[in-house]
Amino acid sequence: MVFPTYLKRCVLSNIQRSPEIILANVCQQSRATTKNSNLLHSKYLDQDSDFDPITRPPKAAYIHIPFCRQRCHYCSFAIIPLSTTRKIATEVINERLERLQHRYANVITDEMEATADAMEYHMESQYVRKEPLETVYFGGGTPSLMEPEVLDQILDTLRRRFGLASDAEVTIEMDPGTFNAAKLNAYVALGITRVSVGVQSFDDAMLTICNRSHSRTDVLAALESVTRCAGLASWSLDLICGLPTQCLEHWKETLAEALTYSPPHLAVYNLGIEPNTRFSRKYEAGISPLPSEDDVVDMYTHTRATLVAAGYEHYEIMNYARSNHDRSRHNQVYWDNRAYHGFGLGATSYLFGKRFSRPRSGGGYAKWVGDVAQAVRATPPHSFALDVLGAAEAPWKGGELPADLLQDTIILGLRRKEGLDLHKIARIFGKEPAESIETACSPFRNAGLVRFVYASGNQAHDTARVVARTEWPWVQLIDPEGFLRENLVLAAILADVDRFC
Repeated sequence: MVFPTYLKRCVLSNIQRSPEIILANVCQQSRATTKNSNLLHSKYLDQDSDFDPITRPPKAAYIHIPFCRQRCHYCSFAIIPLSTTRKIATEVINERLERLQHRYANVITDEMEATADAMEYHMESQYVRKEPLETVYFGGGTPSLMEPEVLDQILDTLRRRFGLASDAEVTIEMDPGTFNAAKLNAYVALGITRVSVGVQSFDDAMLTICNRSHSRTDVLAALESVTRCAGLASWSLDLICGLPTQCLEHWKETLAEALTYSPPHLAVYNLGIEPNTRFSRKYEAGISPLPSEDDVVDMYTHTRATLVAAGYEHYEIMNYARSNHDRSRHNQVYWDNRAYHGFGLGATSYLFGKRFSRPRSGGGYAKWVGDVAQAVRATPPHSFALDVLGAAEAPWKGGELPADLLQDTIILGLRRKEGLDLHKIARIFGKEPAESIETACSPFRNAGLVRFVYASGNQAHDTARVVARTEWPWVQLIDPEGFLRENLVLAAILADVDRFC
């Protein structure tokens, strides 16, 4: 497919964000959105109890493991590098990790215990039913650096204090060169059901440019271990395109090699130049040696065409799955704007309509956990602890909804293949915001970037039911043209619904 020049401009930012970066940005926006916090009202919360940010405790947990052998040159995450260069001996790195991982596990499990205490207090006072976790995600950092017994300590605390559903998806990010078949099998024995392998590239030169700690040889060994592991329910192969000096032909070779392993899931991110990273001091997006914006769009469209032809479903802007079973259930919690726990250094949680980010330094995080644990265990629990853990009196009590809830639902939901459910938005936020979204999207529908899909599954509709507002469409970005222009569509929607926020 050949795209006109205007479709190739200004598309980078929406195809280069990992879930963690997107959610961090949403968290910052949420804290800034306070001016009209009482303008949104809903009479339908009791009828829509599946709207998790408001009505239920989370059934998902993100656990941040901050340790890395070294910081990648594109990384802006809250991490604790164990070295600054590949030249430091593995023995020295392992010695540092041994000292730190047990200490960190004690702090993060203290946070879990305090959160569980606060949640129990909240649920008793609000008559909220406790439900077990359905997804757990160990992200980082490099979680696969952790020894199995340390991971077991964390998982055991989750099971004991929050419960874990029998069919829960438990994912861990694993970097090549940090595990072998024996370690992977030990993780699976503890309850890991899915792994996300951070390959990023098969090319040693590209890996060196990015300051990745692994090599091509490590990648091949890691993928052999994963493909031979019988205990995994699914796994993902993660890649980055748009790396310095990379061209379309090189990317085609990378994607073709990835497909030889038949991964059930692929996550393909375009390189993002994040502030305060090594790359941000060396490169500017779209300017050599980074690929041009035209080249990045060509990589994106080639990826989509190749993976769809190979039988993958393009279910989110950057994610592809062999089947519905192979979708990341945990990441879908984010895109659906449902509630989730966040534990660990720099982690963000989303509890009862509130987003909260933990301190990003090791010392700051440990002190914060100590303060929160002490406040929670006071009699009665101190309001400071209940507030930061999301267990204070619900901000929506009395029918009021947080103003940023509508914005977050739009920003996150538009990234999905299914798009935005205007029927649900009308039911929760009122018909005026739903009509506003529909109106804002109409020009893009005419331009072939957006489609309206009705309950029947067709793009046609029953005019009488639509006029009477008993039928609402799903608003979906057309793949790939609409996904590439998501920022343009999103800006128009948010400008139109701003009066409701």
